[in-house]
Amino acid sequence: MGKNPTYDELLQRVKVLEKLQEDEMLQQKKLQESLAAALFNYETIFNNAPFSISYLDLEMRIVKINPLMEKLIGFKSDEVEGRYCYDVWGQYAGDDKRKGRERICGVCGVEKVLNDGKIHTYERRVADSYVKVIANPVKDIDGTVIGALECGNNITEKKRDEEALRKSEEKFRTMADFTYDWEYWTDPDDKFIYVSPSVKRITGYTANDFYEDAGLLLDLIHPDDRQVFVDHKHLELSDGQLSPLEFRLVTRTGDERWISHGCRKVYAEDGTYLGVRGNNRDITELKKSGAAKAKLQNKLMQARKMEAIATLAGGVAHDFNNALTSVIGNIELVKMDPAGHNIKECAQAVEDSAYRMADLTKQLLAYARGGKYQVKQLSLRKFIEKVIHETGYSVDEKIEIVTNLSCNQDQIMADSSQLQMVFNAILTNAIEAIGGDRGWVEISCHNQELSEHFISTHPGSEYGSYVCFTIRDNGCGMGDETLKRIFEPFYSTKFAGRGLGMAAAYGIVKNHGGYITIESEPGSGTAVQVYLPLEVPESSEIYKIAPKKTVLLIEDEEILQDVEKSLLEALGYHVLVSGNGKDALRMVEDYNLTIDIALIDVHLPDITVDMLYLKLIKLRPAMKVFLCSGSALEWTSQKALNAGAEGFMQKPFSLQKLKEMLAKAGNMS
Repeated sequence: MGKNPTYDELLQRVKVLEKLQEDEMLQQKKLQESLAAALFNYETIFNNAPFSISYLDLEMRIVKINPLMEKLIGFKSDEVEGRYCYDVWGQYAGDDKRKGRERICGVCGVEKVLNDGKIHTYERRVADSYVKVIANPVKDIDGTVIGALECGNNITEKKRDEEALRKSEEKFRTMADFTYDWEYWTDPDDKFIYVSPSVKRITGYTANDFYEDAGLLLDLIHPDDRQVFVDHKHLELSDGQLSPLEFRLVTRTGDERWISHGCRKVYAEDGTYLGVRGNNRDITELKKSGAAKAKLQNKLMQARKMEAIATLAGGVAHDFNNALTSVIGNIELVKMDPAGHNIKECAQAVEDSAYRMADLTKQLLAYARGGKYQVKQLSLRKFIEKVIHETGYSVDEKIEIVTNLSCNQDQIMADSSQLQMVFNAILTNAIEAIGGDRGWVEISCHNQELSEHFISTHPGSEYGSYVCFTIRDNGCGMGDETLKRIFEPFYSTKFAGRGLGMAAAYGIVKNHGGYITIESEPGSGTAVQVYLPLEVPESSEIYKIAPKKTVLLIEDEEILQDVEKSLLEALGYHVLVSGNGKDALRMVEDYNLTIDIALIDVHLPDITVDMLYLKLIKLRPAMKVFLCSGSALEWTSQKALNAGAEGFMQKPFSLQKLKEMLAKAGNMS
């Protein structure tokens, strides 16, 4: 028998065993703690995963689901644990016609995972949601498949966006495919990614022709229009402001078609450049109808011109023949019985008729070219007051003329006699519009800066400072048709050939750099506004009657030489007479005494008046030169005035007018 262990030895063995037991318990505790930590981590990851998770066993029973899966299927984990997945959320859940595993979804990846142990991805619908699922095999330590994890990502919003995009693309394609215009879309590389079927009707080429040849569009454009389109594309690519473009293209059959083109860049929501969307509309027929319309409008305009000329000719003939009847009649009366008739009365009647014809001629010239002969600075307010006072409009007592001349600045550059013609024409129309009824005429003036809106709505007007006078009445007013034709010569609502008043007024105001507007409605009266450019005030001139001086009269018509010489002599001037420029220059060189004034008819047979003026002044620098003519101021006359000629007077003129003009020379010396 062996020796029995001693007490100390036994005690030592017990301590060793206790130590081993203590170490084992500590190790077990650590393992338990590690397992608890692992389970906690698993639960944390499982429950807080950003996607839905379900753990299934080999029978496809639900072992556990995480909170996102609970939210997706509408059940708590303890409500579905142990149940078959296909009975809970499967494609055929609730379908009593299918039993057991027949309810397994047709897209199920779990069954495949359990069979082959591989990962499978698929999409499936759960309730009202779409889920993208990744099915993973769960294996034991030996690698044996013991279950499966379904990890799902909710893609419902993505599916809805895709569906909305699909419907939008379908709608776009349907609209674009059936639109009458030719629509297209090019990518950032300028290649066609969409061309509507209408392209074949317009060009003869199919959409595929454009897909295969990105440069086909440019090749089809007419050679004369190609550069315009290239420039348009350059602006498009450089983010320039584009305007609609029209160009011609040549179709497959060689026909020319007019195209109205518009395009814009296309960007994604994140700002990515997607290319260019374009629209091409066939406007060939519109162009043809436009050309036909323009041709018809030209014919209509020509017809209206002929009508206006006929009215003008008839009106002139009417007024001239009336005046000539008076002239001829009075002359015949004197010739028949010189002693039996009052010659002075007959002469006065002839003179009155002559001035009527002279006024008509002035109006004709004002209508044709505008009147602006003796321009000087004047106060519009004082001019209006003077005209009203001097003309002494003795209208019916029922009509009240009211003035409101409150403009602060009223200096204008104008020909006072021509401006008076404008004023009289408008005022006469206003008085006649009231007729025999009780009424009023208001005459006012004010300063105005023409605004951009006024300029854009009144073609022909220009920016600047203006003084405007308005003549407003409460007469019968005018309709649209009358307003359209108010400035036509001899147009009247009473009868044809009535006068040139408003037509002449329009020409005069326009030639003074001004503008006329008329506002009127039937029964509501009329307001005529005349805008004239404002001038900086200058000191006014006071003309004095000159003492007796020598005048060189240069006139090529002998009958006028005699009359004008007699008038000048009646005013106390010594008169030298020449019939042309050559004789006049020789006379100026040979005459030893002073020649104070030259009065020149602007239409001479041998020299233009501007050249004659320069030669006369070279010979006689101190001589004052005045021009006169039976026609309007022409460019040669204007050149002479610009070079220094003192003034212009239109024929016929009265003795008083001649006296007033030549009296200026006395003040100038």
